[in-house]
Amino acid sequence: MNIIKLHRDIISKKIDINDLYNMKNDFISIYNKIISGNASDFYEIEAFIKLCLDYYAYSENGDVLITDSEYDKLMTFYNNLGYDNIIYTDSIVDYTIWPIVKHKAPGVVGSISKIYTTEELHKYINSMDNVDEFILAPKFDGISACIEIRDGKRIYAVTRADGHSGQDILQVVLRSKMALCHPIKDGFYKCELVVSQSDFELLIEEKKYANRRSATAGIVNSPKNLEYAKYITIIPLAYYNGSNHIDYIAPWQVTITYSRKASKIMDNISKILNIIRKSDFPFRTDGVVIYPKSKHLLVNHNDIMNYAIAFKVNTAEALTTIKYGYMSIGRLGHAVPMVKVHPVEVNETIVEDVSLSSYDKFAQMDLRENETVIVYSAGDVIPQLRVPENREFSLKDNYLKIKKECTYCGEKLSRIGNEYKCTNDSCVRIRTGKIINFLVKIGVKNVSDATIEDLYNGKIIDEIDDLFDLKASDIVELDNYGAVSATNIIEELKTVFSKDILISTLFGALGIPNISEKKCRNILKYITIDEILTSKRSKIIDKLLDAENVGMITAETFANFVIQNRSLIRSLLDNLNIVVDKKYKGNIVFTGFRNKELSDTFDAMGYEMSDNINGKTVAVVTSDYNENSTKCKVAIKKGVTIISLSDINNLIRELNRK
Repeated sequence: MNIIKLHRDIISKKIDINDLYNMKNDFISIYNKIISGNASDFYEIEAFIKLCLDYYAYSENGDVLITDSEYDKLMTFYNNLGYDNIIYTDSIVDYTIWPIVKHKAPGVVGSISKIYTTEELHKYINSMDNVDEFILAPKFDGISACIEIRDGKRIYAVTRADGHSGQDILQVVLRSKMALCHPIKDGFYKCELVVSQSDFELLIEEKKYANRRSATAGIVNSPKNLEYAKYITIIPLAYYNGSNHIDYIAPWQVTITYSRKASKIMDNISKILNIIRKSDFPFRTDGVVIYPKSKHLLVNHNDIMNYAIAFKVNTAEALTTIKYGYMSIGRLGHAVPMVKVHPVEVNETIVEDVSLSSYDKFAQMDLRENETVIVYSAGDVIPQLRVPENREFSLKDNYLKIKKECTYCGEKLSRIGNEYKCTNDSCVRIRTGKIINFLVKIGVKNVSDATIEDLYNGKIIDEIDDLFDLKASDIVELDNYGAVSATNIIEELKTVFSKDILISTLFGALGIPNISEKKCRNILKYITIDEILTSKRSKIIDKLLDAENVGMITAETFANFVIQNRSLIRSLLDNLNIVVDKKYKGNIVFTGFRNKELSDTFDAMGYEMSDNINGKTVAVVTSDYNENSTKCKVAIKKGVTIISLSDINNLIRELNRK
């Protein structure tokens, strides 16, 4: 993707801003490339930042291309290169935004500085020698604005923008509700415009938004969405009389008489976090703001929040309560116990379904119905659940039960090793799961499980190779599929089917039990396609037993599968553009974590990801260095470099240099 050209096309409206939604994965990859120091030049970074801002300001759904925390890291990286913040967006041709006006009170809309660690908090507190007391309050995550009130009426409302001028959003503010405010006085109010959880649930019945933050941005930034301003809540944070008086009026605030002990402030920050992380807290937050008060601190008319600081916290976990449990059946039949919880926001996403990883883990947890639990994000996987140190449930609540049966076909699940699995070959989930698993593995992104299930239930497709004969006219016969969506599905399939597909990717996409694309890549170094398609079972097994790290079980599983599916494999080879696997310079081993973006980065650089350390391993990357761990011991013995995950950028730069 040429990010500079894309930026030019967006601001000249050759490409619609909303089309960037389908490029989110590409933007995440580019973000990782920039942060790792692999951007081509300053102009690429600048164009990337502007596109992120443009999309946030102009997209009708108010979504973001990278998360807030990623954007903060990106701006820090950009600043460290010696450049000032890019604050405002481009003026995109033909896009309508609210009129731009100058700020009456620029000091009210200043951005609060952010800190992320307790060390930074200590430094901040020690720098506030003359402070009498600190006020702590939630950091609301919405749209900042200055609102002027005269004679009890809202007469002026402008977004922060570049600090000198902003969008005149008075029409939005007049239709919004002012909440949690001290008695109204004439003057200027620093406010945060947000959407509460209850209003969000009503709003998405009218217009779909990903989360409360995107809903707020979509409504406030676009005049097209003025009708939804009734769902906006205005939270005043500070009052400024335009002269020498400031009041901090943020709700849920805690006042602390000055103490040199940062631990006292951390204790109170923890108290606020316990409030704002609960699922029933109405507003989206991403930290705690610390406001210092002292007669010795003079009002800074250029920035009334000059002395305040925001302690941003990890939003990767939150408290909520259990509704019920159920089994989730994966595309290939694997069953995972899940819990439906009351909606809660984790990592900028509303979460309702939480993984318990395995049935054995679920059995050990002794969960209760309606119990309070912690939902947390574990990287790129489905959010997971743990219980607080002090468990909260009623003795009247029954133990949570999850039936060991397939939620699609109703058949009893089979226990295989430590897992449960649906083994009913006629189950619609398994039949369609094989097809969607194949599509996902070869790179199809915009065809859902539900679509494949609809096509299967409509008797339009039955096997993977039926997709090659699929037509838009077949799809429109189904309920809820129009000509446009049908054409989009066909075009998506044609695009991927016409691309080069690695032979190991093809076999990895077939759903061979317990054999990944990585294993297929290794296997295909020792056996040809002709041998796979023509040899007897015993000869295939003998060939595979010569392969590195391939045992009898893997050899038999592979041989059995390819013999049973030779007709399908021949059809795929005839219809797809299959190419030989690329050669790698070496391999990288991760231990203690998984990270798809990093894996993709190393793959693009020519380094294969491996589970085992061998003669081609150039580095072992560990999330938590422990010289007694098995992989670290092997790496030390073989003289392989061990890199901490926190130093990953150094490894990337070194490999690029080589």
